[in-house]
Amino acid sequence: MNLVWTVEVRRRNIIRDGETYRSPLGLMIDPANYQSILEDAAKRYYELRSRYPDKGVSIVVFALYVSTFGG
Repeated sequence: MNLVWTVEVRRRNIIRDGETYRSPLGLMIDPANYQSILEDAAKRYYELRSRYPDKGVSIVVFALYVSTFGG
């Protein structure tokens, strides 16, 4: 697998810093520094890939949905 593509596809699809995003289902994702967090994770990813070339190292991006009801 091309290691550059592994991180690059996430860079292309990450929510931009400060951008509010509404999913196709209508869920609102608050603005945050997602790009900065991804860059920190990418640095760690490349470091671990070089340190453990015979191990499976991955990078994953996800959003946790939390809902509050009431007043």
